[in-house]
Amino acid sequence: MKRILFWTGLGLLTIALAAPGSMANERFTLWADFGGEFAGLPPGWVVSDANSDGYSWTPWDFGGARGSCGLRHLTSPVQAADDWVFTEALGLTPAEVYTLYFKTRVTSAGQPHKLAVWIGQTQNPAGMSTMLFSDESIAFDIMQDMAVPFTVSSAGAWYIGFHCYSDPGMLALFLDRVGLSVPEPYLMAVLQLDREIYEGSTTYAPGEQVKGMVLVTNMGPSPVTVNSKLTVGHEPDPNAVLSFLVTGPSGDVPFLVKCKPVEPAPGDFITLNTGDTVHKYYDLSLGFDFTEPGEYFIEAVYRNPYLDAGQTAWRGRLVSTPVMITVE
Repeated sequence: MKRILFWTGLGLLTIALAAPGSMANERFTLWADFGGEFAGLPPGWVVSDANSDGYSWTPWDFGGARGSCGLRHLTSPVQAADDWVFTEALGLTPAEVYTLYFKTRVTSAGQPHKLAVWIGQTQNPAGMSTMLFSDESIAFDIMQDMAVPFTVSSAGAWYIGFHCYSDPGMLALFLDRVGLSVPEPYLMAVLQLDREIYEGSTTYAPGEQVKGMVLVTNMGPSPVTVNSKLTVGHEPDPNAVLSFLVTGPSGDVPFLVKCKPVEPAPGDFITLNTGDTVHKYYDLSLGFDFTEPGEYFIEAVYRNPYLDAGQTAWRGRLVSTPVMITVE
């Protein structure tokens, strides 16, 4: 597992990068995938070519996660990079522990890049006061997930800056799926399997159907607008509103179905009052192979990166408590 230096506000730590699905319930306070409604640079974001060499971060139609849109930095052939892209203003408080997510990769493993992520209270290089992340040898050419926990020292407007300072002639560095989250205390996801509900058993024969229901419930004091279009896709794709993490006797069980996530229509957003639930039935056997004898742990993941027409929909990720079944 790759390890990176992080600055958390408590000191410089070496922390293993969080694997997809390893976090609990969380709500996005920032989400940018550089496509969809805000194709290109999102509103409020700013690019800075600090060394004025004509090379900097640029919205790009491909090269991001799963070949989608993203940001690309193409380095100068003769001059080291010194280029920034800053997020919009983020209203942060010292009471929260935030997690910054992003995906990154390079064009070629033989041409590594240098990337640092900073935070500060002005949207320019001089205003970046604290380093959150640094890697001087990004050499993977397949998108990898980064997860950086941090706190801030005071309430107010903060900006996160992604700083490319690569050597000359290193081809491209890509950035995609930038998110910022806080713990979600009120929404919860629950996975219930039919056999456990109706028969009181969690034992299956090899290849037998494993069917169940995923429920998303509002346990908080206020109404919440959620995306009810529970289109099933492949974890850890953040555009798959509903997906599953399955660990079997031999490790991770792959998802066997190819699905293209569909953006929700306005009518797909509904309001959950306190105690209200949205649910979906699903045959997990359609997507996973349960033929190997042994124990399987199954988690349901509900995730919504989309906003409704009023720009108020809940965005984040909910991971259910694992359910164990036995195939024998």
